[in-house]
Amino acid sequence: SWINCIMALPTRNPLQVAYYKNSKFNNLIESLADQHDAVFCHLIRLAEPVKKLSVVKFLEMTDAISLNYKRVKESKSTKGFRAAIFSIESQRLERYEKNIVKFFDHSFLVSEIDKKFLFAKEPCSSNIVSVFSNGVDLEGLKFESDRGGSCIVFIGNLYSLQNLDAVNFMIDEIMPIVWREKPHAKFKIIGRIREADYRRLKNIAGVIVTGEVENMAAEARNGTIGVCPIRLGAGVQNKVLEYMSLGLPVISTTIGLEGLDATNGKDLEVADQPAEFASAILELMNDTAKAKKIAMAARDFVEQHHSWESQLAGMVEIINKKLYYS
Repeated sequence: SWINCIMALPTRNPLQVAYYKNSKFNNLIESLADQHDAVFCHLIRLAEPVKKLSVVKFLEMTDAISLNYKRVKESKSTKGFRAAIFSIESQRLERYEKNIVKFFDHSFLVSEIDKKFLFAKEPCSSNIVSVFSNGVDLEGLKFESDRGGSCIVFIGNLYSLQNLDAVNFMIDEIMPIVWREKPHAKFKIIGRIREADYRRLKNIAGVIVTGEVENMAAEARNGTIGVCPIRLGAGVQNKVLEYMSLGLPVISTTIGLEGLDATNGKDLEVADQPAEFASAILELMNDTAKAKKIAMAARDFVEQHHSWESQLAGMVEIINKKLYYS
């Protein structure tokens, strides 16, 4: 895979597409396709072996990865070799994402912002790309009200640069302000994490690092507030939907809220600057009535708009039409 990436450097192909290039896998896809009515491809990384098949084809892109990489490239926290790779990959990905949908019968994204970024000036492609947001497991993530205490929860895979940046932003710039008024407040990080990052973060006073857990809902149960201090990334942040389902009042950055039609001040609080974010945390800790009101509105929001059934219904309809009525 790494050799594939090196060989792709002088080309215009995205490195992550090259990374997954594999003739044995391609042959397997071709043989399986003949036995099925359609192919549903998850992410552009696997689109190459699918795009030339003669069966009905669907591409689930999830996010505009190029938008994510563009933001990472422009971030002050990304420097050196990593910044150079993101710069190269961002341009290649945008070109590739705009073109690859032409080979599929229909493609899907989770956010209108991502679709606008890629296809606002591509009307033909825009017609074969639809947006269906993410859902949340409402049964598995049961609502609990009357939360007290001072435990701030962050859920996310810290192998992701975007989540790691969010956690560092929280610890370096937001939590020191919170700790001045609430010295016993805890910042709890739930999710996969590299060993080096685990050792670094667990030694910070007031920070709890769980690593990967079997039951995320159980681990977040003692939380007071759910935070999404994302500064990089694209698409929909599942963590926001999960907090809302669990009954954790949410504070998010503007980028963390992208793709969701939740209302600031009603369903959650939105803050981008450290002092503003810390102030929102402290207000919800001190005003339990307001925190409960926001949590209840948020649960109603996900029940109304983000059950998996409601989100997938439109996608299923498009697939059925292509399969049975084209």
